Amino acid sequence: YSDGVCSPVIARSSQPMVGITRNRSQADEQLIEMIRKSTINYKSENAQIKMPKNSLPPKLVIFDCRAMTNALANNVIGGGVESDLNYKDCSVVHLGIENIHLMRESVNSLTQLCFFAQEGDTDGWLAKLETTRWLSYIRALLSGVQQVVSVVTRGISVLIHCTDGWDRTSQITSLAQICLDPYYRTLKGFQILIEKEWISFGHRFGDRCGGCFDE
Repeated sequence: YSDGVCSPVIARSSQPMVGITRNRSQADEQLIEMIRKSTINYKSENAQIKMPKNSLPPKLVIFDCRAMTNALANNVIGGGVESDLNYKDCSVVHLGIENIHLMRESVNSLTQLCFFAQEGDTDGWLAKLETTRWLSYIRALLSGVQQVVSVVTRGISVLIHCTDGWDRTSQITSLAQICLDPYYRTLKGFQILIEKEWISFGHRFGDRCGGCFDE
């Protein structure tokens, strides 16, 4: 996503295939460098993201939707996270959004809680709602969106990814564009947003929504 020539870019991908041997991809590094250099509308104000004190604002921010520990754990299966030593003038920020498995457990617990409430069982409902962690997950997601929007509005390009790049990544990129661009808050714009950020990137609607599809 970009709203004009030389404007900041919202790019997306899946995790880099670093692995335990710390593999590098020159093609990936060159692509990120080209995205970084394409943005000339950079503003010098500090972006509101969690970065080391006294550090200069980066020219490109890589937002990893996962927690750092989860990202590093993927090294064992050939994945991992970018090293800011290999990506010039880039900074990696971890958003700490949980994976699809914990999200599924949470929404199932929430659904069950709402069903019991309809049956009249509302004793300690708010406390039970807290145990589902659903609101905590939503807060983490919206906090990530706020950080992305804060960076982009200051003229800094971003790269967003999670593990596979079709769940948390789509959530962050879609919500960020809804905040940044009023076109995506129209019916037609929202349809295009779903097509380009979810369908085109292979979001697994059948698995995630519990639908039944013929092979």
